[in-house]
Amino acid sequence: RSWKSRRVYLQRLEQDRHIKDEREAIAATTIQTMARSWRCQNELSKRIMEAQEFDLSRKLIAVTKIQTMTRSWMCRRKMLQRREEAHQVQVVVTRTASAVAIQSMIRSWKSRR
Repeated sequence: RSWKSRRVYLQRLEQDRHIKDEREAIAATTIQTMARSWRCQNELSKRIMEAQEFDLSRKLIAVTKIQTMTRSWMCRRKMLQRREEAHQVQVVVTRTASAVAIQSMIRSWKSRR
Protein backbone atom coordinates (compact mmCIF):
# COMPACT_ATOMS: atom_id res chain seq x y z
CA ARG A 1 0.00 0.00 0.00
CA SER A 2 2.71 2.49 0.72
CA TRP A 3 4.19 1.93 -2.74
CA LYS A 4 0.81 2.64 -4.30
CA SER A 5 0.25 5.77 -2.20
CA ARG A 6 3.75 6.91 -3.05
CA ARG A 7 2.95 6.47 -6.73
CA VAL A 8 -0.30 8.48 -6.33
CA TYR A 9 1.60 11.14 -4.43
CA LEU A 10 4.23 11.37 -7.21
CA GLN A 11 1.49 11.52 -9.85
CA ARG A 12 -0.15 14.39 -8.00
CA LEU A 13 3.18 16.16 -7.71
CA GLU A 14 3.66 15.67 -11.46
CA GLN A 15 0.17 17.01 -12.15
CA ASP A 16 0.78 19.98 -9.83
CA ARG A 17 4.08 20.71 -11.64
CA HIS A 18 2.33 20.40 -14.98
CA ILE A 19 -0.45 22.80 -13.86
CA LYS A 20 2.14 25.19 -12.45
CA ASP A 21 4.11 25.06 -15.73
CA GLU A 22 0.91 25.72 -17.71
CA ARG A 23 0.03 28.68 -15.50
CA GLU A 24 3.54 30.08 -15.83
CA ALA A 25 3.40 29.63 -19.61
CA ILE A 26 0.02 31.39 -19.73
CA ALA A 27 1.39 34.19 -17.51
CA ALA A 28 4.49 34.54 -19.71
CA THR A 29 2.34 34.60 -22.85
CA THR A 30 0.09 37.25 -21.30
CA ILE A 31 3.08 39.38 -20.32
CA GLN A 32 4.61 39.03 -23.80
CA THR A 33 1.28 39.94 -25.40
CA MET A 34 0.95 43.03 -23.23
CA ALA A 35 4.57 44.03 -23.94
CA ARG A 36 4.06 43.62 -27.71
CA SER A 37 0.81 45.56 -27.51
CA TRP A 38 2.52 48.36 -25.58
CA ARG A 39 5.40 48.48 -28.11
CA CYS A 40 2.95 48.52 -31.03
CA GLN A 41 0.94 51.32 -29.43
CA ASN A 42 4.11 53.33 -28.87
CA GLU A 43 5.24 52.73 -32.45
CA LEU A 44 1.81 53.69 -33.78
CA SER A 45 1.79 56.87 -31.67
CA LYS A 46 5.28 57.69 -32.91
CA ARG A 47 4.27 57.17 -36.55
CA ILE A 48 1.11 59.23 -36.11
CA MET A 49 3.18 62.03 -34.57
CA GLU A 50 5.71 61.86 -37.43
CA ALA A 51 2.88 61.96 -39.97
CA GLN A 52 1.36 64.97 -38.24
CA GLU A 53 4.76 66.71 -38.18
CA PHE A 54 5.25 65.91 -41.87
CA ASP A 55 1.76 67.24 -42.67
CA LEU A 56 2.44 70.37 -40.62
CA SER A 57 5.77 70.81 -42.39
CA ARG A 58 4.05 70.55 -45.78
CA LYS A 59 1.44 73.08 -44.69
CA LEU A 60 4.13 75.48 -43.45
CA ILE A 61 5.96 75.18 -46.76
CA ALA A 62 2.72 75.90 -48.63
CA VAL A 63 1.97 78.91 -46.44
CA THR A 64 5.49 80.22 -46.94
CA LYS A 65 5.17 79.87 -50.72
CA ILE A 66 1.83 81.68 -50.69
CA GLN A 67 3.31 84.48 -48.59
CA THR A 68 6.28 84.75 -50.94
CA MET A 69 4.05 84.92 -54.00
CA THR A 70 1.80 87.52 -52.35
CA ARG A 71 4.75 89.70 -51.34
CA SER A 72 6.22 89.40 -54.82
CA TRP A 73 2.91 90.37 -56.41
CA MET A 74 2.52 93.34 -54.05
CA CYS A 75 6.09 94.46 -54.75
CA ARG A 76 5.56 94.22 -58.52
CA ARG A 77 2.33 96.17 -58.25
CA LYS A 78 4.01 98.89 -56.18
CA MET A 79 6.89 99.04 -58.67
CA LEU A 80 4.48 99.45 -61.58
CA GLN A 81 2.68 102.22 -59.70
CA ARG A 82 5.96 104.02 -59.04
CA ARG A 83 7.01 103.63 -62.67
CA GLU A 84 3.67 105.06 -63.78
CA GLU A 85 4.04 107.96 -61.34
CA ALA A 86 7.60 108.59 -62.56
CA HIS A 87 6.38 108.46 -66.14
CA GLN A 88 3.60 110.95 -65.35
CA VAL A 89 6.13 113.28 -63.71
CA GLN A 90 8.41 112.92 -66.73
CA VAL A 91 5.51 113.76 -69.06
CA VAL A 92 4.66 116.85 -66.99
CA VAL A 93 8.32 117.92 -66.91
CA THR A 94 8.67 117.38 -70.66
CA ARG A 95 5.43 119.24 -71.42
CA THR A 96 6.42 122.06 -69.11
CA ALA A 97 9.85 122.28 -70.70
CA SER A 98 8.24 122.22 -74.15
CA ALA A 99 5.76 124.93 -73.17
CA VAL A 100 8.55 127.06 -71.75
CA ALA A 101 10.58 126.56 -74.92
CA ILE A 102 7.59 127.50 -77.12
CA GLN A 103 6.81 130.53 -74.97
CA SER A 104 10.46 131.55 -75.09
CA MET A 105 10.49 131.22 -78.88
CA ILE A 106 7.26 133.24 -79.21
CA ARG A 107 8.58 135.99 -76.91
CA SER A 108 11.84 136.03 -78.82
CA TRP A 109 9.96 136.24 -82.10
CA LYS A 110 7.68 139.02 -80.79
CA SER A 111 10.60 140.98 -79.41
CA ARG A 112 12.32 140.95 -82.83
CA ARG A 113 9.37 142.55 -84.52
